[in-house]
Amino acid sequence: MPELGPVGALTVAAIGLLVMAVSRTSLRTLPIFFDPLTPPIRWPAALSIAATLSGGMVAINLLAELPSCADSDLRGVTRLGDECAAFDLAASSAGVAPALAVVQREQGRIRVFARGAQGRLSSPALHDVQTSRGAPEEIVALPSAGRFLVTSIPEDFAERSTTLLDLPMDEGGHLGAQIDVPCWVSSTLWSPDTARLLLGCEASPHLYEYDPITRKLDQRADFTPTGTLGDVEDLSLQDWGPPLGQRLYSVSLSPGHRLRELDASSGELIRHLDIGGFSYSVVGDPQRGELYISRFYESSVLVVDAWAMRPLRRLRASFGVRALASLPSLRVLASTSMFHNHLDLRSLDDGRLLRRLRLGGQNKSLELGEDGRSLLLSTSCGTYEVDVEEVLAHGDSS
Repeated sequence: MPELGPVGALTVAAIGLLVMAVSRTSLRTLPIFFDPLTPPIRWPAALSIAATLSGGMVAINLLAELPSCADSDLRGVTRLGDECAAFDLAASSAGVAPALAVVQREQGRIRVFARGAQGRLSSPALHDVQTSRGAPEEIVALPSAGRFLVTSIPEDFAERSTTLLDLPMDEGGHLGAQIDVPCWVSSTLWSPDTARLLLGCEASPHLYEYDPITRKLDQRADFTPTGTLGDVEDLSLQDWGPPLGQRLYSVSLSPGHRLRELDASSGELIRHLDIGGFSYSVVGDPQRGELYISRFYESSVLVVDAWAMRPLRRLRASFGVRALASLPSLRVLASTSMFHNHLDLRSLDDGRLLRRLRLGGQNKSLELGEDGRSLLLSTSCGTYEVDVEEVLAHGDSS
């Protein structure tokens, strides 16, 4: 999708108004396409619509930035495969060999690949599953079980439930037992300390916990009495050290409008902060004690003081900013947008843009590598692994 800056957007709007004005005065009596047999005196008016539309197309092409994969061959960037614009992806090395799984929601398809030389995806896929009921969305690696787990939302929204699909990481396994969760699951978070999966709900004030070994599902918390949960678009676990310790955080896409801090053990609501709706991701930086929240429609990343639970500042980002990843060991905050071509790498210390990579748009998820220094993402140009340290060591600042 082309991305227009403010000047381009205003130009296109002006062209649209001009076309409307010209059409209002001449479309009733003149053909849209120029007819050379008309009297010469009518030629300028007859050409006006075609000329305006042609000028508009030229302006859009000059001012729009078309989808670009220009940085695919940079040092530190590895194109892993052709899986484009996946809704979500997850990686793990817990199986016999490293594996990566991708979810294509619109196609109802889940694929698991072994990773070969330089981490590239094997062909054919280890598993290629077409869901027969609902649309697959979130995927998460469950290292203790050696499997991936996928959430699938029914096509009939009257069914307020989510099916958990369980896939092996290795070749030769099969689709596991299916578990139903009594809500629309919109967020998943694996807890390595408890070896449990946390499930946040959309339009339902509940938090669930799933044990992949026993396949037991328990309700972790019910926020109905507080009336503050809304939907859980993203769950994030942060360890601040004493005195806060470990805390869970969640944000809402819609209809909720709050950042919430939850007790990591019980799921009990501790504090909340009104930040407005349409937030997609929340990540943290233990060194500075700050939270970073992607504000989709505001084209910004909101920075919040985690200790005082108050907003500090905003970092300018692309329109439709969605996925965030924090790499504290490198002092980097990564972000991508649904509509722009950029993977932005910013300083966690001062918000300065360190590097902008053009790897294609339509990215919905950033997966932090197990080393905490690399990123996995799927864009309109394919699936990539980015060695952030390598990119910053051998690249320019923009």
